[in-house]
Amino acid sequence: MIAAIQPNSGYSFTVGEKELLKTIGRESDGIVIPLWPGDGDSPNGGSDSSAETIKPSRSGKPAIRNVDKPSIVVIPPPKGVTPTGTMMLFAPGGGYGSLSLPNAVDIYNWASAIGAH
Repeated sequence: MIAAIQPNSGYSFTVGEKELLKTIGRESDGIVIPLWPGDGDSPNGGSDSSAETIKPSRSGKPAIRNVDKPSIVVIPPPKGVTPTGTMMLFAPGGGYGSLSLPNAVDIYNWASAIGAH
């Protein structure tokens, strides 16, 4: 079983996780679920989260490149918002080479506007 890493637990967010949360304005709210066992290091040998970089996509919004610690970032409802019990899973395209954030940000904003918390 893979355990979720709660905010303020001492976990060091990867460059990409930080950028995702910053882009949607939720820097301190993400709950990380690593997709690789143990400390989240890739069994392919990559273990340095500094290898991840952020570069603008064609739209000018950020893209995460060189992902070596794949994870799911759960974003809980904002403070003061009652959870509805609805959750969306959105996986930005691109794979390990590059994850595009423009669609993720647009979908997040849309889902929040219709009450998917």
